[in-house]
Parts: sequence; structure tokens; C-alpha cells
Amino acid sequence: MLSIIICSKNQSDLQAVQGKIERTVGVPHEIIAIDNSNARYSICEAYNQGASQSRYEYLCFMHEDVCFHSNDWGVRIVEALQNPAVGLLGIMGSTAKTKAPSGWSLATGMDLTRLNFIQRFPNGESRHSLINPDGGSLAEVVTLDGCWLCTRKDVWQKISFDQDTFRNFHFYDLDYALRVFNAGYKVCVLYGVMIEHLSLGNFDGQWIKEALVFQKKWRGQLPVHLPSVRKDDLRETEFRTRKKFAQLLITNKSAKLLVFKHLLRCFAFGRMDSQLWYLCTQFLTGKNINPLASIRNKLKNQPDKAST
Repeated sequence: MLSIIICSKNQSDLQAVQGKIERTVGVPHEIIAIDNSNARYSICEAYNQGASQSRYEYLCFMHEDVCFHSNDWGVRIVEALQNPAVGLLGIMGSTAKTKAPSGWSLATGMDLTRLNFIQRFPNGESRHSLINPDGGSLAEVVTLDGCWLCTRKDVWQKISFDQDTFRNFHFYDLDYALRVFNAGYKVCVLYGVMIEHLSLGNFDGQWIKEALVFQKKWRGQLPVHLPSVRKDDLRETEFRTRKKFAQLLITNKSAKLLVFKHLLRCFAFGRMDSQLWYLCTQFLTGKNINPLASIRNKLKNQPDKAST
């Protein structure tokens, strides 16, 4: 019924998650672990290899650093994917993908995120996050995070992971979700499965490099969003996401020309707020200086002329 495919980098993590799967999945299944301890494969190659070996109709691609807090979660996958209109499931995603570089999550205060998961932090603490405005068991999105993705084998046979473009471990999930969405299937967050993610993402230079690879592939095709996303909300999200990416470039000491290009794109929105001012100051001085805070401190330290 369910083929579970894992790109494994650590044998002890694999053994731990295999035990958790056996205790909670609740349906006939197989676990296909692709040994990638020597970094021989990209995650796309590992997932495609595992899917080609699978025996069952339903496929679950997952990281090994997760923990399941739901029983019979395999039943919920099958129930959702029995609807032929549904092509891909995950536990966190967004109703829009901006033209600006980003992962599945966006720098937004708008109601574009859909998710239900527990995040474990390096200090051992965990936090549950739930965003489900409509209260249903499924929420339609256009992007998904790759820690846990489920589809049918017939969908994967039409739309495999792009191992030629994505040679590492970033943006394969974003690309895959958008391709499934563009093929006419529904991409959804599944709320009936509770998963704890045991590690945090790393937004380093490699992530930036893969972000630019993704942008090149999808040039001229973004933004992508559900019809329910308002135009004003999308524009505000674009602006915030542009600033967030510029901040990431500065933090990672990216090439100045690249930073300058993305700062210019922030100015294309015709706005100058405190965050953009701060980014420009960082870029020009190379220092982590908040100009508004500096002005406030100067004003605070000036003598009160009225009292002299």
C-alpha cells in the first residue's frame, strides 16, 4: 500500500525513524532506504531511485530526522490521495510562491501559510505551530516543505524529481510542488498527521546558490499562487521577501554586485521603510548598524534645551 523512501545519511538516525514508522504507520508498507552516507547522490537522485524500486501505489518521501506523534498516519495518506485530483501532500506550505527568491515559507504577515507540525530546537525545546484558517483536514497550497512529501506512483511517473537541475539538497521540494500544481493537481497540507521535525534549516551560501538555480529555472513563470490570494497581499509579500533575501545575502557576505542588484529590486516597489534603510546601511558600511536606533540614541542624549 505505502512505499516510504528515505535518503539516509546517518545509520543511527535511520534505525530510529524505522522504529517510529513501524509503530505508527498503520498500513502495509515497505521502507526503501537509499544509503547516502558518502554523499553519492543528490536527494532528487535518491528519491527517484527509491521510487523506481517501490512496489506500492502510494509513495512517501521523508527525511530521517522526524518523529511521528500520530498513529495510523498511513491511513490518512491513502484516504487523501484516493482523490485523483490531489497530487501531493505535505505538512507545511504556502498558498503563493513569489517572484522574489525564497523557500516555501515567505516573509509575510499575510495569511498565506498553512502548516501543522512540531519543531525541535537545538536546546531541546519543541514548539507546535498550527495555521489552518478554514479548519479542514486538507488545505490547498502551491508549495510544500520537503521533510515529508506524499504522492501516488502514477503522479511520480509523470513528474519525477528534477535531478538534472537540483544537484544538492535544497529547492527540490519547491520545484516539485510547483510542477505538480502546474500539471493540474491539487497540492495540499494534510492536517491529520502530526510530525516533529528534529532539525532546523540552514540558510547558508549553498542555500543561496540553489535559490539562484531555482530562480533561473523558473524565470518568467513566477509568481504562482492560488486564486484566493489577493493582489495587494501578494505585492506586500513580494516586498518583504525581497528584503529578507537581501538580508540573507548581506549576512552570508555574498558578492557585492549580487547584493546591490537585489537591493535595487527592493527600491522598485517605490518604498523606503526602516528595514530597507537598515539593509542599505549594512551594505554601504559593512557594519551591523541600525540607523534609526542611532538617531534615537542621539536625540535621547541631547540636553533638554527647555530646561537650560
